[in-house]
Amino acid sequence: MEKLVKIKGRMSRGFKYPIDRVRGVWRDSVLRDLGERSPIFVLGTQKTGSTAIAALLAEATESTVTLDITRSISDTCWQIATKYQLQDFSEFALKYRKEFTRDIVKEPALTYFYNDLKVVFPRARYIMIQRHPLENIRSILNRLKIPGNLPEISFDDWPALIDTPVWRLALNSSWLGRESFNYVEALAQRWVIASEIYLAEPHSFTLIKYEDFLEGKVSRITQLAEAMDLPVRNGIGDSVDKQYQPKGTVVDSRVFFGEENLRVISRICEPVACRFGYEFP
Repeated sequence: MEKLVKIKGRMSRGFKYPIDRVRGVWRDSVLRDLGERSPIFVLGTQKTGSTAIAALLAEATESTVTLDITRSISDTCWQIATKYQLQDFSEFALKYRKEFTRDIVKEPALTYFYNDLKVVFPRARYIMIQRHPLENIRSILNRLKIPGNLPEISFDDWPALIDTPVWRLALNSSWLGRESFNYVEALAQRWVIASEIYLAEPHSFTLIKYEDFLEGKVSRITQLAEAMDLPVRNGIGDSVDKQYQPKGTVVDSRVFFGEENLRVISRICEPVACRFGYEFP
């Protein structure tokens, strides 16, 4: 019996190691293929208009596009696991390799893994979408149906955070290395982090401000296509007013955030926002 157990052990190891080797060869092959591609990544925080801009750019240039890696929405651990080096970013790229094979990839969460993207996709090009922090944060909270003037919230009290737990990461900046005392400060910190990623390497990005996009959608998309060396093949006049994401409610910032939360956003964001030409009330 003891001899039989030893034989079974050797057999199981014999099967395991070839399988591991085969998977290693497959993994290296897939990553090599991904690395040879030159996708355009559309980055920026959530609710900057990035979905509309990526979709219109794809339509105008007849490019394939990923508008959010939706299969990863239920995968609430990958961001923290990657940030804390519990897994390599390449594992995420492997898992969602189909989405990464499109010409244009828009996924806000990837903004905070820009350095990892550069390793896996050395030939990639990048667009950064920027929006005034007050409007950006308000729009996110509108999307989540959370008021902006509360001193703090419990995540378990809000249906959007229960139905889609990954949104909780957007309302907590500590895992990104920035402490925050409430949900509004967390969103402000995330806005600054995304902005600093651009400001650290502005030559690596094509910047488009949401406010400029609204002033002339067709012309801005045409300019963006030229900057990305993509020939414009289609007119997009009939598509520019399509609503790609739930629309927020525009209200006065003092009313929406209240004096205290407005001061918090101004204190954290204004020094960086002014570098993009944004002013605060």
